Amino acid sequence: ACVVHAGRMMVIGGFIRGEGISASVISYDPETDTWSKGEPLPPTRPYFTTEFSAVTHAGGIHVVCGGAPLRYCDDRWSELPKIPTPPTGELFKPALASVLLG
Repeated sequence: ACVVHAGRMMVIGGFIRGEGISASVISYDPETDTWSKGEPLPPTRPYFTTEFSAVTHAGGIHVVCGGAPLRYCDDRWSELPKIPTPPTGELFKPALASVLLG
């Protein structure tokens, strides 16, 4: 996922060939034209997939994957309450859940 936060472009997670799903977070600062590593996603996220979404909201970044959102604020990640499963039993698509959080 990619989102702009605090004037920086944040690239969150993804898939690295030969390694699999990544928990990395890197950010680009256009003022200095430099990339830097950020706080990686929490390691205990077995439900992470390559399909997730990010949105800025209330001064932080919310990342949604499999109905279990995270919030990035003050240079750290914290877990948010799990999004309830809809009555149809289907999981939210991450983009839809991001809209609901935003």
